[in-house]
Amino acid sequence: MLTNLSNILVVLIALSVAAERLVEIIKGIIPGLDQENSDVTKERWRKILLQVLAAGAGIVTAILAFPALAETLKLEDDWNDNFGVLFLLGLLASGGSGFWTSIQGYVNKVKEIKKVEAAAARVTAAATVAAIAQGSPAADRPAARYMPQEQPAPAALPGLNSADQAVADQAQQNLTEAVRLANNVFHKA
Repeated sequence: MLTNLSNILVVLIALSVAAERLVEIIKGIIPGLDQENSDVTKERWRKILLQVLAAGAGIVTAILAFPALAETLKLEDDWNDNFGVLFLLGLLASGGSGFWTSIQGYVNKVKEIKKVEAAAARVTAAATVAAIAQGSPAADRPAARYMPQEQPAPAALPGLNSADQAVADQAQQNLTEAVRLANNVFHKA
């Protein structure tokens, strides 16, 4: 799922940049669009026009980029069959910085969830090893001699902020403690 999400985000970023460039070109051609208006009513209409222009530019950009989009997003060969998808991609691409802030927050939360799930899986695995070691006699545990005596010091994971690194460090400490407990059981028996 994360790969598909990454593909969609890359497409949206590319479309957004291209659509924004198209809007900037049009703003340079049409007088008054690139300058704020001191009249509140005229300024409101200028902003509305720019939003409509951005949406149109996003849709046109998505339609023009269809061959690349079809390959990246695994769409049907005919753009008419995918007009709804292209329309939505164009609208999303015209969303502006508020849209990208929301997307970035969502992606960061997905990454955090994946990190916590991975840490929980490591702790569960270590706890399972410890439970198995405690529940069976030493003669039934020939694999005990292969259990490491010490775990390597946890290394900082690239791209983590301090809070995420603290969670990863705690998960590593929990794993190390579970392995230590399992080793103590193995070596006492």
